[in-house]
Amino acid sequence: MSAMALRHRMDPGDAVRMLAPRGGSPIEYVPVEEGLGRVLAEEIRTLGDEPRENTCILDGFLVKVQAGRPPLNLEIAEECLPGDVIDSVRPGSAVRARTGCQIKDDDVALIPLEEAVEREGSLTVSRPPSRMENIAPRGSSLKGGTPLLRAGRRLTPLDMELVHSLGRDYIPVYMKPIVGVLSVGSEITLDESSELKTTTRHLAVTLALKRMGCTPSNMGVVPDDIMEIARHVRDGVKRFSAVITVGGTGPSAGDVTIKSALSLRPAEAFIGLDVVDASKVSGAVLDGKPVVMLPGPRQPAINGLVLVVAPLMGTLMGNVNVDRIVKARLAAPLTLTERNVLWFSLDEGSYPPVATHMIMDYHGISLRDVNGFVTGGPGTLEDVITVHVPEYLV
Repeated sequence: MSAMALRHRMDPGDAVRMLAPRGGSPIEYVPVEEGLGRVLAEEIRTLGDEPRENTCILDGFLVKVQAGRPPLNLEIAEECLPGDVIDSVRPGSAVRARTGCQIKDDDVALIPLEEAVEREGSLTVSRPPSRMENIAPRGSSLKGGTPLLRAGRRLTPLDMELVHSLGRDYIPVYMKPIVGVLSVGSEITLDESSELKTTTRHLAVTLALKRMGCTPSNMGVVPDDIMEIARHVRDGVKRFSAVITVGGTGPSAGDVTIKSALSLRPAEAFIGLDVVDASKVSGAVLDGKPVVMLPGPRQPAINGLVLVVAPLMGTLMGNVNVDRIVKARLAAPLTLTERNVLWFSLDEGSYPPVATHMIMDYHGISLRDVNGFVTGGPGTLEDVITVHVPEYLV
């Protein structure tokens, strides 16, 4: 044990920092159409001015603007389609132009279709146009090198449209963490047809990981045996970005998950958090990989998921925030004798939303009526509070 840094009752934030791998998250390039929901790994900037050339913003006719010589009767010389680029317009002629047509010449204007009369290949214009009328000048939208999307942003459909408009085929994103989930307990099974009952939070943890943007991998069930648990954890560390065990962290002699992890002599480890209903959540760093040990009962398992697993996964994905933060007004003051995780039902029909504290049963916690949590105490909470909304759960 002398080589191991072992701590007890850690602050959740310190626990996440201990578990987070050193050196940052690996990056991969994926096709733009596969980037939706991924976390951007590098800043996206414009390579050049946008638009790159003067661009028609309406359908109409491009004409040369010459001082003292208003265009009246013009020959229609050619056509410019969206994306086409032409150098200039000859005096005395007009170019039939579609929205998106580009022109290098600055001494031009676009006459809208409804303001021009076309007859037998010639164009009659009723008024002299202004220079660059109905034309977006080059660089008027964005200058070259302008930051568009910051690293760490979870990419949206509009982000993808913006990247596609820049002509990029691939986009740099953080690799999805592949997380092994191991259920611990001689009395349980994940087989719904079995007479044994599923008593761990395997389903909630796995689906929450998927909604966070990770790739969960079911490692199955292992009995309450120190050697067997250690073997599976060691194997999971070799195969995955992180390992999460569920169950076997209680006070009885048969709960040996934490002992199994410590038997592998991790570089760092902690036993328990300084939060009452998550006090059995533990973790270790093994071969540079995080191992999180969640309790089996529903409430402490869910609390460990939101306090440690979720922010840890956010770190693995490039420091993205996986919780939505909401300022809410307490429906009634709360006095706490010790540090705890408080779950709330948020009524977002008013501003700020009203937060009503929900009492949870240790084994029967239901997220049906809750959608946010706060870590607080000891002391009194009142007025406006900051609520974390774990949208991967609710």
